[in-house]
Amino acid sequence: MQQDYATSANDEIDLRELILGLWRGKWLIVVVVAISLALALAYLLLVPQSRVLSLKVHKIDTFEAAPYMALEQSEFLSVNADNLAIRFFENPLPVLKNKMKQLGYVVKQSDETDTEYLDRLGEVAAEFEFLPPFEDLKGKSSQPHWLLKMGTTTPDLARHLVAEVLAEINLQIKSKLQHQYHFNIQQYELDLANQLEDANIALNGKEQVYKANLTSLIAELSEQAQIARSLDIEGNQLLGRMTGKSDMVVLANQKLPTYLNGYIALEKEIALLKNRGSNTQTYMKDLDDLRATIYKLENDQTVVRAQKLYAQTSLGGEEFSAVRYDIHNLHTKTKTSPPLIIVLAAILGGMLGVMILIMRNLLRSDS
Repeated sequence: MQQDYATSANDEIDLRELILGLWRGKWLIVVVVAISLALALAYLLLVPQSRVLSLKVHKIDTFEAAPYMALEQSEFLSVNADNLAIRFFENPLPVLKNKMKQLGYVVKQSDETDTEYLDRLGEVAAEFEFLPPFEDLKGKSSQPHWLLKMGTTTPDLARHLVAEVLAEINLQIKSKLQHQYHFNIQQYELDLANQLEDANIALNGKEQVYKANLTSLIAELSEQAQIARSLDIEGNQLLGRMTGKSDMVVLANQKLPTYLNGYIALEKEIALLKNRGSNTQTYMKDLDDLRATIYKLENDQTVVRAQKLYAQTSLGGEEFSAVRYDIHNLHTKTKTSPPLIIVLAAILGGMLGVMILIMRNLLRSDS
């Protein structure tokens, strides 16, 4: 019993001495904590901190998409909000790598080969990603927008890089859509010209056939008129000899020579036929459909209407954007938390100071 009491008393004395020893060496602990905090601050200030840039990117809204929907109905350009978003997020890496080289975001080292530089460029570019919209298990959209994320240690240059990359992607999409639109317009105009040419060829063909038939008819009538003159048949002799309807029926059923009409009538008909001159289309039959087709082709307004619709889209202006985003809302977040580093540095400094103080006291007691 006395032995247990002595052991408890010794433990109490040792604990009291330990606390007193720590109190007497408090300034040593304070110094160690201060050094630890200084090192932590130096780390935060001197070592480049890894940061993450993030930017929300949305599809264009219904109001912005309306002109494209109207233009799409013209069939000269198939474009809408979904189509533009797909084009925008399709393949940003080539643009990103090119801009990284242009802006000096990734600089080739003197001891690097071209292959090594391109590999490193690809590794840095892999920090740039577009996270698509997703839905949770309940079907409710948890992220209705795309999210651009990029890791970097140079946030200011990275901000400039992101702005340049997005602008260049928009510029390339605009250029491709403009080229596609103008190509389709040219193809339509070429097809329209070919149709008009074919219609005019058909009309001219019919006119040539009519003129050839007219020339043949005039030649035949001229020959019949000469026969009538040689026989001195001035007028239609048969009509003068008919006495009733029965004679007219008999005459109608017989194929009689043309010269029996008399040279006076034949020569008048020849003169009238020759006077038709260049205005032959007036006397040609079955041309209404062909003329209507030519008129429709010559007055086609499809391209004019499409150009008006095109002018209403941002493709015809300077401020084109395939998606909606505000570069000023590009957020920066550090991967490491400075407050947490300061707190951990203080705790570790305190623990290290206590350990140093205890070891010093032990060494003094041994001596």
